[in-house]
Amino acid sequence: ADMAIAVANPLLPAYEIEENMSVLSGRIPAPLFDSVSNVLTEFKRSYDATSGSGIPLKFPARDLLSILKSYADTIDDTSEKQLLETVTAPLRDTILPYSKSKAAGVPGAERALLCFEEILRNWLGVERSFYEANDFSDAVENLRRVHKTDPAVILDICRAHEQLATSSAIAGKILGAISDGTRLDLDANSAVSNVGRV
Repeated sequence: ADMAIAVANPLLPAYEIEENMSVLSGRIPAPLFDSVSNVLTEFKRSYDATSGSGIPLKFPARDLLSILKSYADTIDDTSEKQLLETVTAPLRDTILPYSKSKAAGVPGAERALLCFEEILRNWLGVERSFYEANDFSDAVENLRRVHKTDPAVILDICRAHEQLATSSAIAGKILGAISDGTRLDLDANSAVSNVGRV
């Protein structure tokens, strides 16, 4: 429930990007900083104006990426341009997931998807160790060979596997959430296409 609330909060991307911007104050040119800040401020104003109206807002992530790219394109000096791109890379990385979803109203969907992928990847890593072995003792022996110098990792993997029924249920819920989110994104794409045809 908390994840759904966070993912659906229209201000999530604005807060996350503002956090990145606080570090960049004075490190990037003032016109670029002001342009990004103005987009965030305008989005917050729009949110306040439409809050409670049921109108879903789409976060202007693509506009922010365009601002970063346009500003970088104005710099002729290669080393200065590389410095700007290096300094703004964390900001760009923060904005990028919000630019991928086509559905309004769930700005954090891509961010949640990345977290879900990481959880599933870790779960599969644990369970693969036991799936490929004939029995539990063979799996532990294989883990000992792979992680000779780190017995804590072996213990963590065995403890995680011990909760297989619970972790499988969680993995199933995560896959269901991903499926629901994909359906929502596909519905948004379909609606955009239908509007384009009219």
